[in-house]
Amino acid sequence: MFSGAEKLRVFENLVDLYSNGLSLSDIAKQTGKPKTTIRSALVKAGVRIRSSIPAPFSAAKRDSTKTNAAPYFGFCFFQGQVIPDPKEFVNLQPINELWKNGTNPNRIADSLNAKKIRPRCAQKWNRNSIVKIINRFENKSVILKSGGKYELR
Repeated sequence: MFSGAEKLRVFENLVDLYSNGLSLSDIAKQTGKPKTTIRSALVKAGVRIRSSIPAPFSAAKRDSTKTNAAPYFGFCFFQGQVIPDPKEFVNLQPINELWKNGTNPNRIADSLNAKKIRPRCAQKWNRNSIVKIINRFENKSVILKSGGKYELR
């Protein structure tokens, strides 16, 4: 068993992990403690537990904490923050360049399929997935800059 001071440090560590955006499941995997124990420790510490209902990505982006909603193509969650996905982000650059050169979404999808670049979930690229990515560029919710830099809005 832990002494009072050690137990307080463990609770503070749990609060820090949860405040940094990790889910109860993620904390349970890291600490080896059951989720129910972690949840009750956080409640005792006065921490407001996040909802388990997925939020739309726009709300998730404002909160900048992990949710069940998947981020845009090319991005992923890492330690509660949205960052470029190392596997997918490199594919945003050619999509952006082809779109700026006036290529239509069908041709962009065909080009990606010919290069055997895989989308996130589907077997091959289609027009609708390309249109969604292009809309994010047009609405400036994702801005690609030179040198592999990006900006989320």
